[in-house]
Amino acid sequence: MKIDPIYLVVSVVVSILMAYGMGALCSSDHSWLMAIGIFIQMMVSLLIMFVKGSPQSRTNVNIKVLAVFFIVLFIISNLIFAFVQFETASYVVINGLMLVILVTVTHFLHKTDQ
Repeated sequence: MKIDPIYLVVSVVVSILMAYGMGALCSSDHSWLMAIGIFIQMMVSLLIMFVKGSPQSRTNVNIKVLAVFFIVLFIISNLIFAFVQFETASYVVINGLMLVILVTVTHFLHKTDQ
């Protein structure tokens, strides 16, 4: 599994910009939590999307589609949390579960290809 350094830089920059935007958009005291959360979610999702891992194109397409689906899901989830008062535990549990599901399904897709 390899990643192009340009894609790595793009992933970091997009993640930083999303973290800043969500942190600024959040109207509660948890803006730091939202910024850290969206940064981690975007970094993992974008790295999964940009990695060159599987020799079969069908598996690569499935992994990329899954990553894009979860990027959209993470953005929607964070937008909802930005405008609604929430507890720290609920944010961490919901977004943490989504991230674990993404990594687990991606790992499963990669392992079934080999």
